[in-house]
Amino acid sequence: AALVDAFEEIASGQGWQVMHVLSHREPDIERQRVRALLRYDLGGLILIPGRAPEATFDMLAQASTPVVVVDRPTRTHDFDQVTFDNRAAMREATGRLLALGHRRLLFVVRARHLIITRQRIQGMREAIRAFGGGAVAEVMECREEEELSMRLAEALSLPSRPSAVIVSNSAFAAGALRAIRRAGLAYPRDLSLLAFDEP
Repeated sequence: AALVDAFEEIASGQGWQVMHVLSHREPDIERQRVRALLRYDLGGLILIPGRAPEATFDMLAQASTPVVVVDRPTRTHDFDQVTFDNRAAMREATGRLLALGHRRLLFVVRARHLIITRQRIQGMREAIRAFGGGAVAEVMECREEEELSMRLAEALSLPSRPSAVIVSNSAFAAGALRAIRRAGLAYPRDLSLLAFDEP
């Protein structure tokens, strides 16, 4: 939402119109909607890719429309790309949690194979190594919020439960809060919760 607002503000200030389409992270819908957009005389296309964008990337590589890929980079195509330093952000976040006294961290992600997720895991591991002994960080992959709520509630009921949970997006933050309540814990009294995106 913050990116969309920024795109609108920048474009309208320079006399451009922005048309939005949503794919709900579904590859087939993404490809169909991008194909429909390419039928218009577009000045350019800004794509925040879904979870399996390869077919969309292939289609865009054949088009003459300028493309900028935002947030989720690709190594297979030569598009202009804008991304964030996810590795450094996670390294800093993990370092701050360790400085607060947390020694058991859990990072909950939707898809472990995504470049962004891999960068964040790398940053987390770098911070753990720099900290030295006595700290543990684990990664839990959950596809949906309901799965997250159940599995996280189980993890939080163990004697060796994490004292800090990091979630990869704001939708998972809501699921994490439900799991914390289900486990009979209070946030932030009993554990810390850190969320990426727009919590």
